[in-house]
Amino acid sequence: MRLLGLLLLAAAASSFEVGKEYVYRYKGTMQVFSPEQRDQSAGMAFRSKVIVQPKADHTHFKIADFESDTFNSDDINIERHEFNYASNEHLVGALEHPFAGKFDEGKIEEIEIGKSEPLWVKNLKKGILSLFQVDLVKGRHEHHDDKEYHVKEDSLHGACDTLYIVHKEEQNHIALSKVKNLEKCDNARVAVFGRMKGERCDMCEDHEAHPQYATTDVYYELEGTAQQYVIHHASEESSHLFKPHGNAKKIIIIINRTLDLDEQHDAAFHTPLPEDAVKEHSLQQEFAQSDHLKDLEELKHPNPIYTAYGIHSNKEKFVEVLKQLAQLEFTDDDIGDIEHKPSGASLFLALVQAFSSFSYEDINDVYQHHVLAAPADIKASIGHIFLDLLSATGMNPHILFGLNLIKNEEVSKSDADNFYSKIQLNLKEVSSPMVHAISDSCKSEAVKKHHEVWSTCKLAASAVAGGKGCRHAPNDQEDDHGTCSPDNVSHFFNYSVTPSDTHEDRDYEITVYLRAAGNLATRKAIHYLERFICPKGHAKEHHRMSALWALKQAST
Repeated sequence: MRLLGLLLLAAAASSFEVGKEYVYRYKGTMQVFSPEQRDQSAGMAFRSKVIVQPKADHTHFKIADFESDTFNSDDINIERHEFNYASNEHLVGALEHPFAGKFDEGKIEEIEIGKSEPLWVKNLKKGILSLFQVDLVKGRHEHHDDKEYHVKEDSLHGACDTLYIVHKEEQNHIALSKVKNLEKCDNARVAVFGRMKGERCDMCEDHEAHPQYATTDVYYELEGTAQQYVIHHASEESSHLFKPHGNAKKIIIIINRTLDLDEQHDAAFHTPLPEDAVKEHSLQQEFAQSDHLKDLEELKHPNPIYTAYGIHSNKEKFVEVLKQLAQLEFTDDDIGDIEHKPSGASLFLALVQAFSSFSYEDINDVYQHHVLAAPADIKASIGHIFLDLLSATGMNPHILFGLNLIKNEEVSKSDADNFYSKIQLNLKEVSSPMVHAISDSCKSEAVKKHHEVWSTCKLAASAVAGGKGCRHAPNDQEDDHGTCSPDNVSHFFNYSVTPSDTHEDRDYEITVYLRAAGNLATRKAIHYLERFICPKGHAKEHHRMSALWALKQAST
């Protein structure tokens, strides 16, 4: 009897009946579009089952029969469109491993997910757990009949301000909505992928790149009471507006998810958790980062944002579009129908997107078999497009491959100079190995024999090292850390040089190093410039002016 009492108590706390199995139909869509072009959108749709098995002290969940489809088209009606759902071998496996949540009066207290599971799988499972979180007790512990009340609720975005609205609560039926204000979340995690350089605008909130608005609205239909219920239906819409380039470009992301109870019966099988399941106490999502990179070989792998989310390359499709762009021509006959012709810009953007998930090996395979071996009539065009794609994509293996092409003298002097000039603009993630790769390429004979290319290379290395990955020393006694650490900087710059040490150096070399010091903007770099600016250093007048200009750059 005592055991039975404990089981009944646990069932009441978890809202579901221990020993039963609840099977839900779970589906959703993600749609991305620009307000200026609402008719054109891209995204994905998915559907699956979610099996729920309440246990004595927690609840097991399992995703089954996961299928998905993607879209990129005009005038698509998400609600009525018939998607071609299909199972994907890359989207199963860890996704179907059971996971668990421990609830206390409807609120998540603890979760368990396999430690070795991909990051995107963990985040997706946390998203499912968040749908099963309904706070009808703790949120109104002082006034049990409140129809509207605010709580702080754990979610993928952190503990967020959440408004509960109870529409109906009678005759064993509850209908309610909860609205999360994602702009009011404690310790919200934001991942910035890519690099932007420019002056900070202190009074320009409308130009900031973080979401301009972000809300999540979930509607529930429950059977039972506030203390003990079963979720029969949940539908969520989440909206995000991004302005990554100020008012010049707006991007809206809308995510819809629905959960419907399909059947409930006695549990037919056990859903054991993975052996490496670890406990966490937050639903907050995680993001992939590259701050663990240690050597050049690691730069050959796709950036973590692609490996962590299971995104794979499609070389055949990439090569098909690459050839299409290389052969693209417009004649006078095309003018009347120009709006219906594929544009070079759209094809190039599609190639950048497809190229981003390639590894160094994938890139080399395309280069050997489709760039070097391209037909004579499009070989030059494909070569230039390929090099532009390497720099525009800006991922680790792409930049490394471009650097190796330059060192092996497989590109022209002007193409090499152009590639270096774009690195600091397009490099998506900065790391010490990347600083080493760029600076070491400056020492190659292929680069040193062209002073314009050497100059651009040095400036690229200093701009990357002195960028957002640099953690400046607070005083002269401590060292800088991150990408501008003394070890990294020593690969391309010598802080100890004085004007008297440069008498035999070429004029352009002195100027380049002064500009590089401005890019670094470390305390040691400022002292370096100071020696050239101070009259006691006896630097040439134009070098003093260059040092002053570099000092101004360092202060911005």
